[in-house]
Amino acid sequence: MSSSTNNGMPSLVHFHHPRATNCVVRLFCCPHAGAGPAIFAKWGSMFPADVEVWGILLPGRQSRLREPGWTTHTEIISHLLEEMRPLLNKPYLLYAHSFGSEIFHELTLELRRQNLPLPKHLILSSRFPPSIVSHEKREPISAKSDDEFLNLLTERYNYPPINDPALKELAITPLRADFAAMENYQPTGVHEEPLSLPLTVIGGAQETAIPVMNLEGWRQFTRSRFMRIVIPKADHFFYDHPKFLNTIRNAVEDVKAEEAGLP
Repeated sequence: MSSSTNNGMPSLVHFHHPRATNCVVRLFCCPHAGAGPAIFAKWGSMFPADVEVWGILLPGRQSRLREPGWTTHTEIISHLLEEMRPLLNKPYLLYAHSFGSEIFHELTLELRRQNLPLPKHLILSSRFPPSIVSHEKREPISAKSDDEFLNLLTERYNYPPINDPALKELAITPLRADFAAMENYQPTGVHEEPLSLPLTVIGGAQETAIPVMNLEGWRQFTRSRFMRIVIPKADHFFYDHPKFLNTIRNAVEDVKAEEAGLP
């Protein structure tokens, strides 16, 4: 099952549990720049059968390969809200990594503006808080030549080098679109009241692009419970790390327990 925008192309991909039962909690996952939701495919069976896992599929990748990318947060959030709205009838959590963290934080603020159900827990990883992003003015790279763009990704953000020509062709379009969106980004959270929901931020201990000390800046963006989790011996990509996966599992179980009225 997938959800679809008005043009018929899905932005949400449902990763089915092999023994799925009636949904109790949903988990929406947004990947890093240039990536598709396939990195979360195994999560469909990682959680209990009553947890639905949905991945965000933006244009320019996987089954949406031939579509032009969305290059502003406003455009991305508008499309996601349209599709997610009917799925907000169950308690849910949001998890996002890096570029996706900007998207899901802004999405949560927009949900609040529209008086729509808010996530029970917002989990973000490897991204500066809006208070730093709003002052972080680096030379834009999305319009550089292919080789210069990819070299700068590796130099600045520790993206693994892409040497295969076919893979490079597949990767360049979504990466350009997502980095254009980041370069166009003007955080709204610095001008609004903090959220009133649990916020967890996660970072890799060995990450250089987003030092874990900067993650503490997210604390001011919630009035509720705040946690900072550091993944040992990890850099920017730690999707398979046991401590990371346990953090996500525990957050889901906490929401399930809360909905069941358990202490």
